[in-house]
Amino acid sequence: MNVQWHAHLPGVVLDGDGGMRIGPGRLVHLPFTDWSKLDSTFSFNDRQYEESRPVFYSGAADLVDPSDLGESHVLNCVSRLHTAFLLHPDAPLLPSPHMSVIYLQVEVSSLPGAVSWRRIIGPFEREWIVFGSRVTYHFDDSQLAVVRSGYEALEGFDATRAFSGVESSLRTLEVTTRPEFWWDGRSLNKINEFVHCIAALEHILLPAREDTPAEMKRTPTFGEHAAVFTSPSRDDLQERARFFSTLYRLRSRLLHGELGITELEEEDLKLLSWGRRLLCDVILRVVILGRTRSGDEMLSPLLARAYKNAEAHHTLNQRFEQAQTR
Repeated sequence: MNVQWHAHLPGVVLDGDGGMRIGPGRLVHLPFTDWSKLDSTFSFNDRQYEESRPVFYSGAADLVDPSDLGESHVLNCVSRLHTAFLLHPDAPLLPSPHMSVIYLQVEVSSLPGAVSWRRIIGPFEREWIVFGSRVTYHFDDSQLAVVRSGYEALEGFDATRAFSGVESSLRTLEVTTRPEFWWDGRSLNKINEFVHCIAALEHILLPAREDTPAEMKRTPTFGEHAAVFTSPSRDDLQERARFFSTLYRLRSRLLHGELGITELEEEDLKLLSWGRRLLCDVILRVVILGRTRSGDEMLSPLLARAYKNAEAHHTLNQRFEQAQTR
């Protein structure tokens, strides 16, 4: 059975004509005439539609199992693409296509060979398609190539073999793109999103609190593990560790009420975007490294050894490089 789809990507702007293939679909600008055949709700808003230039992930696939209407296959592909966008180094706050509209072609069971288009409508309805988003992110072909690499890395992701904290962190990455996490009615406010991202990083980089050695201090250890995991170089290892510890310390002050959200200094505000950027980097690395995980191996002890020992750090980097080729 053949299934086709068009999933709107809210907030994505293509610097070019589109057409790049990622997975089983392409990123395209649907002409208004084509979109209005799928959805005639805004049939007189062609001018606004052309100004917003909505981007769709459009594709088709042949499914072997005729009992599968294709919805799960399509939604998995769309979710994977969205996650790949989120893992881009620029860490964009792009809401999920599930918040907008996904158009899915399905077979009409009572009429062999006949098809119809089904609309999966999220809370944005068609508003972001027609009128666009106040927060947008531009992608050229080189940036989309990075997104494609992320998609390919996620295709082989096996949650049953993943290191602890990865699956929940992927959910955090998606949930925090919802406007209620960063839009205060007037502008971007990243405090809530920052706290959640650092908490997700804590689950990946540090042992559970009940498993934490008595002598281990979580704030400096968070920085050490983040520093040694995100760079093969040891030249500025301690400096990067201190910086990442600063992020964890800011999160703790906000979470425990030591610092009010209206009391942040300019330097604190600049740090907020780093929570998401670091989470994106760590998730992608740990997803790739997870291909080589054996048994119930834990990440935290690997990072602790790598920070203290240059040879262990080199071995970890080699393992990561080998995992990238799998």
